[in-house]
Amino acid sequence: MIPVRPFDRLRALEGRTSDCDRVSPDRRYLKLSAGSLWTTAINYATSMHMLLALRLIHIFSAAFLVGAAIFNYFLLRPALRLIPPAHAVVVAQRVGTIFTYLGWTALVLLFLSGLSRLYMLGALNILTDLELYTTSYGRSLGFMILFWFLTVASSTYMTFVLRPRLMNKLSVNANPTLADVEKRRAAQMSSSKLLDRFQLANIITAVLALISGTSLLHNGLF
Repeated sequence: MIPVRPFDRLRALEGRTSDCDRVSPDRRYLKLSAGSLWTTAINYATSMHMLLALRLIHIFSAAFLVGAAIFNYFLLRPALRLIPPAHAVVVAQRVGTIFTYLGWTALVLLFLSGLSRLYMLGALNILTDLELYTTSYGRSLGFMILFWFLTVASSTYMTFVLRPRLMNKLSVNANPTLADVEKRRAAQMSSSKLLDRFQLANIITAVLALISGTSLLHNGLF
């Protein structure tokens, strides 16, 4: 059975071009009301499914971001030290590129899914309401957003500053001297140490954002 849109029913009722004109007003009202209720129910169910889908996207993106950061720092990084440096560099560059794309995808999905949920709930303007942050729920929400911004900031620095330094190669045509090679090597060693620190900072901020977000299910932490 294909439901009839209430706009079509209303237009037919007003123009007296449908079969509704040949029935009593009570029956026309019942038909119109039934169509309106059916459409409302469909819209409500669709909204609930959209909210559920956005929540699942938000949860899976957060879980992936934290899991990938932990895997990269505590498993992949130590494993690269067990293989020859030449192979380790190639593996680190390729795996690092994959993790960079996936990590940014997760961060963007977290932003879009969270914002979309607030928009669908009609609560997008609550983020600018200072009274929200006087409650336990609001403070946890604020910390979750803050830790997300910190994660984005550190990821931006790693992606556009540290990784290009590590992947920088001297041009053979430039006839690099031994001093140039040593300078490049020192810069890469420094960038590698900074990268390790920022990766650890990313784990901390991502985990704290996850804890803050999970606490919203229980109306906040404090």
